[in-house]
Amino acid sequence: TVKQLSNKLLAIDLVPCSLDIAKNKVAALLESRGYSEKEVTLLLKHWFQSADFLLANLAEDFTHIVGNPPYVRVENIPKRLLSEYRKRFATMTDRADLYIPFYEKCLSLLKKGGRLSFICTDRWTKNIYGKSLRGLIGNKFSLELFVDLYGVEAFEKEVMTYPAITQIFNGKLDQTVLKNDTSFSSKEAYEILSALNGEKTNLETRKAIVNGDNPWLLGSS
Repeated sequence: TVKQLSNKLLAIDLVPCSLDIAKNKVAALLESRGYSEKEVTLLLKHWFQSADFLLANLAEDFTHIVGNPPYVRVENIPKRLLSEYRKRFATMTDRADLYIPFYEKCLSLLKKGGRLSFICTDRWTKNIYGKSLRGLIGNKFSLELFVDLYGVEAFEKEVMTYPAITQIFNGKLDQTVLKNDTSFSSKEAYEILSALNGEKTNLETRKAIVNGDNPWLLGSS
């Protein structure tokens, strides 16, 4: 029922016009599936929220979180906001970019057995300001999947960074599925899904990539 669906999804964005784009697309999809205008309005009201995600009060009961966190350098964050973020998030040390606390907050919201999947720059997996986040993941979580998107036009606009899809599991796993030289295709996505389900594929799996707060060695063997 609509009432049951109303608490199954939550999308948050600071920019209202970005939410409007998503809402319009979701509304069109729901209407094409036979939902009434009243039902669509109700679902959109529950599913979408305009807020600063890092400051929003949310329950820790998410099974899946997906996102593309913002890349904002520390010098471009207003000082009062930066001070508040640093009070709240232990991983926002040194010159940590704004996407770092997004990882920390999302991980804190996952249920046991839940998954966080971000498309984001891979810089934090090796550099100094990613050390605290790597340590957090090493202590409490597992790196389930890493898809290197080097050379792939993954965004509408050109970005000055090397993106990757990083999937983190709230629990302990003994290996990580790796994908390099990606084609970004549906066929490849199904192959990755098969590997995550423990089926035999041509994808590389590797143990002990996460080792405390040390840099992650993710390159192809």
